[in-house]
Amino acid sequence: MLQVDTHTILRHRSPFLFLEHAELDENGFASAIVELPLEQFSWAAPLELSLLHVECAAQLISVVMRLRLKRERSRGVFAGLRSFEWLSTPQDVRRVTVQYSKTSSNFHEFEGTFYNKEEAPCAHLSGTTHLSDDLILDSPNEQDNSFSVASPIFQLQEDRNEEGEIISAQASRDCEVYRGHFPGEPITPGVLIAEMMLAVIQKQSEIPLCLKRVEALSFNAPIKPGDVVTVNTKSLEDYRFRVSVVSGRKRIAKAGFKLQPVA
Repeated sequence: MLQVDTHTILRHRSPFLFLEHAELDENGFASAIVELPLEQFSWAAPLELSLLHVECAAQLISVVMRLRLKRERSRGVFAGLRSFEWLSTPQDVRRVTVQYSKTSSNFHEFEGTFYNKEEAPCAHLSGTTHLSDDLILDSPNEQDNSFSVASPIFQLQEDRNEEGEIISAQASRDCEVYRGHFPGEPITPGVLIAEMMLAVIQKQSEIPLCLKRVEALSFNAPIKPGDVVTVNTKSLEDYRFRVSVVSGRKRIAKAGFKLQPVA
């Protein structure tokens, strides 16, 4: 197994670099210890509605594909999930593994599993990452202190029109996450866009909910600091929801979630 320091491969930096080291083999399999800096994200969604663990898998497969394809200088983004399901509570997660499965154009599919301290599976996922050969900026050696506020990355606002309630979300102009995602080119992490979707569902619910399964999740365009988007939700039976995020006529993201009442 090849051992690598992830900061030498990824563009992510603190506070949004979640993996320090990774182990890889020549067949596209990788493993890493999960130690989320939750104390730095006190404003983020509670673990019951969080997708920060998914970011660990996304960062790990990005390491795999950059090394496997010898494209360390490529631009890489988390493109979405085909599925994700919790088998036990998020608090139990200790380790994540990913396995590259196939490539279509510049989109690379992978499978992943989270394990607890007893090495029992906590969650399964399948997702897609995207690499392109666009020229990327060199990450600066020093942190960008213009992003330094420990506050929510999105502010939600409710409005009404003739068709009913409208919920908009504005990305913060100074949230600290942008220091690490990415230095010199701030882009809102996809998992935090998904958490914002879940926050809107919870805001509209009369009871506390927790995430059971992501049935689909895709990203079509980035959200940058200061951008304002509209969030549309549709409630289906059995605590299933369809959510889309748009900016004008442009779709930013869409997702399907299966939630359940907090026990």
